[in-house]
Amino acid sequence: MSYAKFKLLVFCAVLIILISSCSKDPNALSADAKSAARKSLDALQKLKASSDVGVNKMQYGNLLIEAKAAVNQAVPKLPDNELKKEIQAAMEAYADVSEAWDAFEGEELLNIKDFGQLTPNKRGQEIGVLLRNKYKLKVYPVKLYGKQVSEDKALFIYLNKSETLSTIWQEAEKHLNRAESLMPK
Repeated sequence: MSYAKFKLLVFCAVLIILISSCSKDPNALSADAKSAARKSLDALQKLKASSDVGVNKMQYGNLLIEAKAAVNQAVPKLPDNELKKEIQAAMEAYADVSEAWDAFEGEELLNIKDFGQLTPNKRGQEIGVLLRNKYKLKVYPVKLYGKQVSEDKALFIYLNKSETLSTIWQEAEKHLNRAESLMPK
């Protein structure tokens, strides 16, 4: 075989390899990745179901641990694609529900107005502000004697626990539904 034919043969082999690698679906999952993604979605579905039927904080915490473990196992196995992003976003939102639940400290309203050193629930106030901005939560600015006013004139700015948890759960569910729709059959 001449050197020119050898070069042509090598060139053709490289070209075939390149073409075959380019034609692969970048979102295709290995069997291991698909199984891990399915397990994480199943665990996230349990969190969704818990919000539908109602659970206490302790039950929710146990389900959250289970889901976080499944997601942590799946994420390194998944390619950087929309499925991975949606699974992570759903997990983050479900974890934010737990943070919000803690912030309210058993109360139905959480004042997120900062009074400096006089803020009675400083950690809750900080979490409330972060979650308000992240999820565009509805607030209730109030002046003395319960009169509603604009935020700049308010002495108190409250978040409502039920509305806060519901809004974040809805966001988590959007991400979960999107992830389910992206999951290969």
